[in-house]
Amino acid sequence: MAAYLDVEGDPDDDLFDICSRFMRRTKLRNSNERLMVYGLFKQATEGDVTASRPGLLDMVGRAKWDAWKQLEGQTKLQARTGYIKYVMEHHGPAFQDFMVMADGDGLAEEEDLEGDEEGGGGGGDEAEIYAKLSTLSQPWQEGLRRTGVIGIKAGMLPYFDEWGQRHAATAVCFEACEVVQAKTMETDGYVALQVGGGGNRKVKNVPGTQLGHYKKQGVLPKYTLNEFRVSEAALLPPGTPLTAQHFVPGQRVDVQGVSKGKGFQGAMKRWGFKGMGASHGASKSHRSLGSIGQTGPGRVWKGKKMAGRMGGKTRTIDNLVVLRVDPEKNVVLLKGAIPGPKGSFVHVTDARFEPRFPRDPPFPTFFAEPGKDYEAEDAPPGERDPLSFEERFH
Repeated sequence: MAAYLDVEGDPDDDLFDICSRFMRRTKLRNSNERLMVYGLFKQATEGDVTASRPGLLDMVGRAKWDAWKQLEGQTKLQARTGYIKYVMEHHGPAFQDFMVMADGDGLAEEEDLEGDEEGGGGGGDEAEIYAKLSTLSQPWQEGLRRTGVIGIKAGMLPYFDEWGQRHAATAVCFEACEVVQAKTMETDGYVALQVGGGGNRKVKNVPGTQLGHYKKQGVLPKYTLNEFRVSEAALLPPGTPLTAQHFVPGQRVDVQGVSKGKGFQGAMKRWGFKGMGASHGASKSHRSLGSIGQTGPGRVWKGKKMAGRMGGKTRTIDNLVVLRVDPEKNVVLLKGAIPGPKGSFVHVTDARFEPRFPRDPPFPTFFAEPGKDYEAEDAPPGERDPLSFEERFH
């Protein structure tokens, strides 16, 4: 076997890619088998074989059958090793040509999407990207609809405004949130942006169909996707980053998320029923919901409040105030609570009701200038001191 482990020196990139694709298709995970396959490829692909795709498929099928037929009675490892050796010695060039043709058909490969996970999927010079994106900036006009952003609920904390008043705030961070696809009237029949967020996902954990979609758009795979309807003027190219500075301190937003799942619960916890008597006369029915109907219809009315599964539903909280925007941490603080547990994904959009903005927001989104430091910004304080005794009672 040592003769087939000729991997000295720097491996050829193209040959290594072909070998990697073959190993994924044959489900080889052992490092020794991978080295052996690479050595086989290196020895067997010296010739030049050209054939049509059907001919190659037929050749692969016959080679597989002949190899396994000769290896009957051997162990699984011996059979796999012998099969690879037989096929690569007899049909190595054909396999190479087949892999090149398969790659030309648009099969997504891991190497094409690997990169700096902390950056975006577009790559390139930051200054050049900023120069291209900054040309998309437009003045804000009432009636326009901007895209939403996918965030992660980080938890709750107290927030003290300039008057010293304490507010319950929820921190939402936006990790590697980017535009994945732009949908237009010509191609899809409606105008929307497909946004990916929640961080960059490992390529090996992404299904092949999704991987092909990300590869086509030139964006690194994300943990979650969502569509936001936008105005035609608010369309953005794939790979455009969406950060916390998309929002203006003091504006109002709508937050959508999935509430905490609490499992199967009784009527008292689920609907706030009083329950039955707590002392005399209530025989093992202290937390019972009571009567569920009357004699007349002989059935239970639809929608009757009874015990059942509680939580785990999509809920939207409207008109939450943005208390603070922190560009360095890419976090916004929202006044109040939002649905879901810590670490859950939430969709943050501009509020549907007026008034929404204390000043004109960036449109279609905020484009950060590379190399420039942006400071955290708080919502403007109220005009009246909320803790003033005289203003409260006079």
